[in-house]
Order: sequence, then C-alpha cells, then structure tokens
Amino acid sequence: DRTTYIGGSDAAAVLGLSPWPSQTPLACYLRKIGATPSSEMEPDKAQLRNMERGKLMEPVALRMLEMEHPVKITKRSADGAPNRYQDKEIEFLAAEIDAEWEVTEEAIVSLGKENVIVPRELIGTTQNIEVKSHHFGAFMSMYGEVGTDEITAEYGAQAMHGLTVTGRQ
Repeated sequence: DRTTYIGGSDAAAVLGLSPWPSQTPLACYLRKIGATPSSEMEPDKAQLRNMERGKLMEPVALRMLEMEHPVKITKRSADGAPNRYQDKEIEFLAAEIDAEWEVTEEAIVSLGKENVIVPRELIGTTQNIEVKSHHFGAFMSMYGEVGTDEITAEYGAQAMHGLTVTGRQ
C-alpha cells in the first residue's frame, strides 16, 4: 500500500523535481492521504509503458554491468521478491533498491577506467545500484556528456532517497 510510505519514486514529486505534471508535491500529498480519486492515482499509459519497459530492462542492464566490469552483485530486486527497505528511524520512508553490490578493489579499478569514481574507503561494503534505461533520444536530452556522472535531478532525488533509507554512501 503505497499510501503508507514515501518511496523513491515519490522523492522527486515531494521536492517538486518530477517532470510529470501529475507528480507535484500537492498531488503526492493528496494521494498519500487518500484524497485523490483512484482513477487519478493510476499512471497514464505512457508512464505505465515506460515503467514496464524499465523493469524489463533492469536484469539486462545489470548483466551488462557484470559482463563489462568485475562487479559482484549480491542482491537484485524482482517482482516476486522486491528488495525493499524501511528507514530505521522514520517509519514512513521506504525504498526499493534495484540491486546491491559488494565494493571490491577490482571493481573500483575497472569502473575508474570509465571515469566512475568510487572512494577506496568503500571497499568491503555493500552499496546500492539504481538502474535506469531510456530511448537514446530521451537519454541525449536528459543527461550530461557521455563519460560524466551527470543525471537528472529527478533520478538523483530517487537515488539519494534510497541511500538515506538504507544508510549507505
């Protein structure tokens, strides 16, 4: 029951960063308190299609990461077994983490070759993976230059929410 918590996909709406007109801070609040008709709570067809396609691509993107880098994925979220966390201090914050990985020296070196900077002090820890997939045209207009760590504020809010809930870096 998504009305009982604020999840990662709510983070951008709460902060006023969502590009979707139906995802404003007020709309999110009204959904949470049940003051929105159920017909308005459902994602529109375009949103639903994008979410379904994104979910289908997650295992593929994670497998590609494993094939290209010595990244040890320790846990994946799946339809039948979602990788969900609830904040230990603030009960109404929750997050579903797409995957988790064990930070190793080999992974840091390999990722660094593609300008992905992972601090060495994280070696031996488990960290979150947030998977996103896009049509190439959408990708080019939403993100920074290839090889940079630039992402949209919407996805940044979702990833930071997941880090907050799990207590990870």
